[in-house]
Amino acid sequence: MQAGIQQLMGAEQAIAFEPNKAITRADFAEYIVRALGLYREGSTHKNNFKDVSINEERILAILIANDYGIITGYLDGTFKPDQEITREEAMVMYQRAMKLTKLTGSDTTRYQKYKDFVNVSSWAKSNVKEVLSAHVFNGTSTTTISPKSKLTYAEAAQAIKNLLVESKLINN
Repeated sequence: MQAGIQQLMGAEQAIAFEPNKAITRADFAEYIVRALGLYREGSTHKNNFKDVSINEERILAILIANDYGIITGYLDGTFKPDQEITREEAMVMYQRAMKLTKLTGSDTTRYQKYKDFVNVSSWAKSNVKEVLSAHVFNGTSTTTISPKSKLTYAEAAQAIKNLLVESKLINN
């Protein structure tokens, strides 16, 4: 598999997938924009974030995700691209992506099985309920969602797969 990645990216740009490493906000934006097919080279976008420079490696993905309302950044006008994303932040972004795919959840009481749902921030509660009800996002166990924990690359990839499958954009 590593050889295949090297062929696709060029040997000098080969990267290692670290599934248990926490994903950054910039990498998360890249994952979701590419998965939804929103990535367009040569397009122009307004930069609404004072901490995202033109030299940011993931700038196009960040700006596209912002244009589509998947990411909004913080109240102080920052995005914090290198900060690791929490599970509740990711669930909010997945729920916003669900709007693009027109996915709605039907398992509306699923959130109640997670004993730590009470730890979800008030600004994220409705988004978390919706993403759980659509089975896009899963807990870290059968009774916990660990909303304040960092999201890993593997968890991000699995939730993107779930989003695409539940939205009927790919087969299971």
